[in-house]
Amino acid sequence: SEMCIRDRYLMRELRSEAVRFLMPFSEVEVDSKHRSFQAALNFGLRRRFQGRPIHLAVGTMSEPVPGNPDQRKYYLVLLDTVPGGTGYLREYKDAHQVFELLQLALDGLRACSCRSEGRDGCYLCLFAHQSQRHLADLSSAVAEKMLAEILADRRKFHEVEGGLSG
Repeated sequence: SEMCIRDRYLMRELRSEAVRFLMPFSEVEVDSKHRSFQAALNFGLRRRFQGRPIHLAVGTMSEPVPGNPDQRKYYLVLLDTVPGGTGYLREYKDAHQVFELLQLALDGLRACSCRSEGRDGCYLCLFAHQSQRHLADLSSAVAEKMLAEILADRRKFHEVEGGLSG
């Protein structure tokens, strides 16, 4: 007797709110820079909402560059994990609010006690629970530099379909 097993596909679709940040680095720099920026974004969210909103997640994604499949664009994605969204991310459709979030993160990093103690991050700023697997990759100095560069050039950013471009 012959047993036939048919292919089975499980699929889950989540429709919610998200904000994508196109990151200005190459594949080689992804681990060293994006994790620090991701942790800084989480820190900014904790400061903005006076605690960590557990339904907001910061993840990563990449996609091929149109016309050049050997190159990729890298994104950080701020996602509301509650189906349909909670409304927390609606304010970030406005570029001004995105820059305010980044400024909160930058100000917090600069004011954190670890900087005056000569450390490059701590559990009050970047080393939060969601970053535990990547502590070796996290750098307050790297995150601060990236945030400062983005914020210094904020006037160069303009609206494009699906987000901001600089």
